[in-house]
Amino acid sequence: MYEVCFTAFWERQYSKFMTSAENIFRTYMMESWKYAVFHHVIHQKIGTEISAESMQYGLKVSMFLLNSLQSFIKYRAETEKSLPIQSNKIQKFIDFILANENKKGFGIRPLQRK
Repeated sequence: MYEVCFTAFWERQYSKFMTSAENIFRTYMMESWKYAVFHHVIHQKIGTEISAESMQYGLKVSMFLLNSLQSFIKYRAETEKSLPIQSNKIQKFIDFILANENKKGFGIRPLQRK
């Protein structure tokens, strides 16, 4: 079931936008086993062999996570955000550190508060 789903999902949907990142897809898909075991334990199923129902649950969770990743990548690709805003924030931190680094009691705590 895992191999069939892995191949089908990769070929139908994810190979289009993750062409050079099959390892990320593979990592998310391997998480299916963890969720399947979780489902198996929570439902108090007997034995050490994972049922098709539990594996199906694990694959659904992995697909949800992959779809979320796909939405995030699509959003970031379509949205133009200027980087100078981020560099201005970093510059504020640098200025704060430079202004206060020699003051008594200055450390990580005031920086985190900032």
